[in-house]
Amino acid sequence: LPAVAKLAATINNFSPKVRLAKNLEIPWDFDMDHQGLLWFSERNGQISTLNTESGEIRKVYKIAEVYQSEDNSGLHAMALHPKLK
Repeated sequence: LPAVAKLAATINNFSPKVRLAKNLEIPWDFDMDHQGLLWFSERNGQISTLNTESGEIRKVYKIAEVYQSEDNSGLHAMALHPKLK
């Protein structure tokens, strides 16, 4: 139990040190491809890539029909196919 308490304290005190992007609609999930692009999804169904060296964000695809509710809505997760080129 002490290890769980220590982990919880670490998580609660965590704060990001670097801002990679702004003006996003609640980013949920992230994955890095073989070229080093950071792919991410946003709650509203937008899927984009972030070039971590240049800071450029490219919108790749928008899922139009994402379920929306007040408490638990949006695109929660994604995964890149292992053979993505």
